[in-house]
Amino acid sequence: MKQMALSGKIFICCGTALLIILVVLVYSIKNHEEGNSKKTSIVSVKDDETNRLRQENDELKRALAETKLQNSNLKASLDNITKENQELKQSLKEAKDGKTGPLNAELNKKNPIKNSYDKNLVNSLLAQFRSSTKADEKVKLLESLGEMSLEQDPAVIKIVQDALDDPDPEVGYAAIQLLEGYDTPEILPAIEKALDAEYEKTRMAALEDLPDIDNPMVGDLLNRALNDTSEDIRSTALDKIGERPDSEQLPILQKGLASPYEDVKTQAVQQLEDRSDHQAVEILIEGLKDANPDLHGKINASLSSMVDKEFESYQEAKDWWNQNKNKYDAELSLK
Repeated sequence: MKQMALSGKIFICCGTALLIILVVLVYSIKNHEEGNSKKTSIVSVKDDETNRLRQENDELKRALAETKLQNSNLKASLDNITKENQELKQSLKEAKDGKTGPLNAELNKKNPIKNSYDKNLVNSLLAQFRSSTKADEKVKLLESLGEMSLEQDPAVIKIVQDALDDPDPEVGYAAIQLLEGYDTPEILPAIEKALDAEYEKTRMAALEDLPDIDNPMVGDLLNRALNDTSEDIRSTALDKIGERPDSEQLPILQKGLASPYEDVKTQAVQQLEDRSDHQAVEILIEGLKDANPDLHGKINASLSSMVDKEFESYQEAKDWWNQNKNKYDAELSLK
C-alpha cells in the first residue's frame, strides 16, 4: 500500500516535471520565432530604405543630365546672341566708315519693308474699323495688327492714317504706336497728322516713331515740333535734331534761338556749345541780335567756354570773329 502511494507520488512528480519542461520548450520556441520575425522586419525596412535611396539617386542623375542639357542650350543661345551683336557692331562700324550702305538697310534684312500691300486686305480691315462704333473695339482691332506691324507691312500705314481721324484720342494713340520701327518715308504723312493731334501722348509717340532716314521732311517735322505747346515734346524734338545731319540740324538750331520758348533757346544754345565748331560760333553770334538779355548771357557763357571771349553786341562779336576765326582749328583750339 505504501509502495503504491509512493509510486503515485513519483508519477505525479514526473508528470509535473515533464509539463514544466514542455512549457519552457514552447516559450523558447515562441521567443525564437519572434526574434526571427524582428530580424525579418529589420531586413525588410533596410531593403525599402535601400530602394528609396536608389530611386532618389536615379532622379538626381536624371535632373543632373537635364541641367547639363539646359546649360548646353543656354550656352548655344548666348553664343548666337554674341555672334549677332558682333555682326551688328561690325555693320555699324562699316556704315560709319562709309564701307557699306546705311545701317538701316542692314537691319531691314531681318525685317524687310514690303514694297506692296494687299488692297483687298486693307479694304476689309478699313470696313471692320469703320463699322465699329465703340472705341475699345477699334483699339482691339488695331492691336491685332501687331504682327503685320513687326513685318513693316505697308497695309498698316493705310489703317493708321484712317484711325488718326477718329475722335477718340485712345484710338489715335493705339494707331500711331503701330508705326514704331518703320524705316520708310511712307509713314511721314501719318507722322505729320499725328503731330497735329490734341492728345499729347499721340504727338510724343509720333515724334519717337520718326525714322532716321535721309529725307528733308523729317527735319521739317522736327522743326514743327519745336513749337509744340508741350515742353516734353519740344525737348524730345531737340534731342532728335542733334542726331540729324548738319544740313538739317544747324538751320533748326538757329531757328531755335529765336523760339518763343525759353527752354528751346536754352537747349539750342547748349547743343551748339556741345558741337564746339566754327559753325556753332557763327550761329551763336547771330543769336546776339536778340534783344533778350537773358539769352545774351547764355550765349556769352557758351562763347566764353568755346573761344574764351564775351561780347557786348552782335556787331562786336561779328567783327572779332571775322578777324580771329582763322586762328582756331576745326575744334576751336588755337593753332
